Amino acid sequence: ALLDAGVPTVFVVNRTASRAEELARTLGDQVIPVPWALQADALAQAALLVNATTLGMKGQPEADLDLSRLARDAVVADLVYTPIETPLLRAARARGNTVVDGLGMLIHQARPGFEAWFGVAPEVIFFACLVTAGMPFLLLVGAAPNAIAYTSNQFTAKEFFLAGVPASLILIAVLALFVRVIWPAMGMPVVLP
Repeated sequence: ALLDAGVPTVFVVNRTASRAEELARTLGDQVIPVPWALQADALAQAALLVNATTLGMKGQPEADLDLSRLARDAVVADLVYTPIETPLLRAARARGNTVVDGLGMLIHQARPGFEAWFGVAPEVIFFACLVTAGMPFLLLVGAAPNAIAYTSNQFTAKEFFLAGVPASLILIAVLALFVRVIWPAMGMPVVLP
């Protein structure tokens, strides 16, 4: 994606050198593999740092990167979304870098699945609101199918009220209990009204 956007050079640093080299061979001369031990040299030339590993994810080791050679106007993106603010992002923000968390990746990965499952492409802003509220499963699974069925005239208003509304309320109650237990266990804050 970076090459398609016109970025002239992409440095790939991987804990396994052969993977970085293989990616460089696949993508071409603009991709330069860098040994893990020389990551600071690559950071000194970077305008964008993207952590596309599991490092920093809950239950994984931190992404132990020395950001001292990274320009202060460089952007630091971490594709990890659990937790939303990783130690890497916290360190980058503390030194004045612009940071981008993994929430956008999570949302854009979920969108095609939602469309395939429900036959409707949701607005990304709708997904973002649900995810940041800590209730994606609660609303996506509970409310969306009923809203789609109702708007496609699969139910009359009376049928929707008599069957759909109580079923949604029961589902929402069950999912609310689920979300209250599972999401905190994953390290993601949950705020339910």
